[in-house]
Amino acid sequence: MCGLASNTKIKVKYKLYKLNIGGSMGEGENERKEVKPDICLIALDEALNVVYEKCGRERAIKEIAKLIGLNDEEVKQINPTVHCKEVLDKGLNENVCKSFRGIRSWVMCRAFQLIEEEELSFSGALKKAWSEARSKCIELGVPL
Repeated sequence: MCGLASNTKIKVKYKLYKLNIGGSMGEGENERKEVKPDICLIALDEALNVVYEKCGRERAIKEIAKLIGLNDEEVKQINPTVHCKEVLDKGLNENVCKSFRGIRSWVMCRAFQLIEEEELSFSGALKKAWSEARSKCIELGVPL
């Protein structure tokens, strides 16, 4: 049943895609060019939607990364949620405050956390995260 439903969705997406781009005009021409949609991309898109739905985003990314041969460090680089969890769990310390990349990483992760938890705007969350970082780093004896 699931395979049939997915196959039907792929066919529908294929037809919609063909309707959307298949009738585009050629450059300087009055006739329409037939553009065939890439059925592979449509199928992959549908498969990823199912994987995200069934496994959740975090697990889906991890499993897909394994399939294409990425190691844990490479997965962290493409998955900001995992990276940010680690950054925020470690917190601010002297080394992070002194590190150009470290402090910016902490500030961005904290800003995204504030956006989710306090529903702040991006700029508001960024300002608050920088303020928190400055205060904590000053306490640690490392003014920013």
